[in-house]
Amino acid sequence: MHLIEELKPYIKSKPKNRELPFEGVEIHDNFLTDQYLEHLQNMFFDQGFPWNYSPFVGYSQNETKLTKEQSDNHLYFIHRIYDNLRPIEHPPFQVFDQLLPIFGALEVHALVRVRALLYVNQTEQIKHEVHQDSPHPMKTALVYLNDNNGWTGFEDGTKVDSVANRVALFDGSVLHHSATCTDAKERLVININYY
Repeated sequence: MHLIEELKPYIKSKPKNRELPFEGVEIHDNFLTDQYLEHLQNMFFDQGFPWNYSPFVGYSQNETKLTKEQSDNHLYFIHRIYDNLRPIEHPPFQVFDQLLPIFGALEVHALVRVRALLYVNQTEQIKHEVHQDSPHPMKTALVYLNDNNGWTGFEDGTKVDSVANRVALFDGSVLHHSATCTDAKERLVININYY
């Protein structure tokens, strides 16, 4: 079966494959089918889904330029899906396999890292430190799974709002940052670094 036919139950709008290096941010709305989006939301928002707390966003505590007082609000929860050349599974959630249609639509040749990121509402909007996903050119896809007023910002001033079923594609070596939301309980994003 042709790849596009295989993806039809999952992917609504397939982005065009771009070669590195590329400039700017490419945004695609209605990326996933409604059924597949709902499936992913149900999985990640399940009360039993395993999340790991991170007391810093972007850089490690040793690399931050923030004061302790500033960094106290820079936190989120991470679910590692793929790292160090292997999928990371947390039964009964076989998350890596659930994302195969997304990897197919993005024409992933080699994965570097895949994480789900959960930013909780902290009653004020917090703009996190700028960072790079990699010091050298690498493709990055952010798949936004819920609507909220959080966003991803870039050094050129581009701002990508968190809209459910949106994917933002960019070079992971470009400086960017996240921001929390105040109009929803949480902001949920899948971060995929790949070639």
